[in-house]
Amino acid sequence: MRDGQRPTRVVVVVSHLGLGGAERQTLDLLRALRGSAWAPVGVVCLSDKSEAHGAAIQALGYPLSIVSRSRGFEVGRIVQLHRLLRAQAADVIHAINWFASGYAILARPRGARVISSIRNSHLPAGTLRRLMLPRLVRRSDGVLVNSERGRQFVRDACRVPSERIALVPNGIDVQRLQGGGAPGAVRQELGIPAAAPVVLYVGRNARVKNIPLLLGVVSSLLASAADVRFVLAGDGLGPDLVAGTPLAAERRLFCLGPRSDVPSLLGDATVLVLTSDNEGMPNVVLEALACRLPVVATDVGDIARMLPDTCGVLVPGDVGALSAALLQVIARAPAYRRAAGEYAVTIADTFSSQAMATRTVDLWRRVTQDVVQTATRLATPLDRVH
Repeated sequence: MRDGQRPTRVVVVVSHLGLGGAERQTLDLLRALRGSAWAPVGVVCLSDKSEAHGAAIQALGYPLSIVSRSRGFEVGRIVQLHRLLRAQAADVIHAINWFASGYAILARPRGARVISSIRNSHLPAGTLRRLMLPRLVRRSDGVLVNSERGRQFVRDACRVPSERIALVPNGIDVQRLQGGGAPGAVRQELGIPAAAPVVLYVGRNARVKNIPLLLGVVSSLLASAADVRFVLAGDGLGPDLVAGTPLAAERRLFCLGPRSDVPSLLGDATVLVLTSDNEGMPNVVLEALACRLPVVATDVGDIARMLPDTCGVLVPGDVGALSAALLQVIARAPAYRRAAGEYAVTIADTFSSQAMATRTVDLWRRVTQDVVQTATRLATPLDRVH
């Protein structure tokens, strides 16, 4: 809120509200800000894909506007978004990821400030987008990133000055995660014995997640460890994922597709696996650690800054290294889980949704007050984790 003036009016613009880490973070941000002076006055979704989070956003009391998409870049959508933002008297437009950031820059009303939230460290797909979107993001009044790797990427690939980049780590709802379903419910549902090790993957079938590598690890480990079970959950990870392959008949592999009971999945697993080629600060690693679950992951993004070696293993992105690391963690599962349980306290203190909301509002306030602190960034406990 600006001194002596009306409250600052923030509008959140998202490309879609489907399943994904950035979309989940948006919902958690809105929940944390509900009822505060900085609660956004509206949310605009640049797609008909407004689920799984659109209904939850409306239930929180936020007006949700949909700007439908019929094809790629559309001038008419810029005009429609501009009219919406002007009608909402937006002072700050908080745009989530590349696509929304580009549209927000082009559609912003006179005097409005744009914050681009870039939560990955790779350029968008498509030649035109690779050429145009970094240039548009450079015109933002501030860029929010969630990882040190992301900060370096935005600075180098988009040539955004360091003083306009703010590092705001992801936030998680620890109470929601630790208040999951009854222990053993997922194992009972799937018919998995209580003593069988369960390797869990939670994510989506996107190129950057390297699902072919994941399936290679599944095949390798099931061939060498008869008692291991794999559970895959997320958008695009249903039974069709392995249809027509030898894994389709594998009874120790469960391809569940989207699930709403992630805390229960984490609670019943032995180890979480992540096979991504590129990440910033993946939510699922924080969520696993908050649930006292050890992690085996490819060494990408800021995972090394999040994951102590007592709580998991980071390896290169190849089948052999990932399989060996999973067997190592499974063999010493009680010790890894005990260490993760101790570290869960740090996760709860450092990476809460409220902490994320506070740091985000700090950036909004700086931008609206025209405060530029040369070569500085928002202070964050992330730098003190190790």
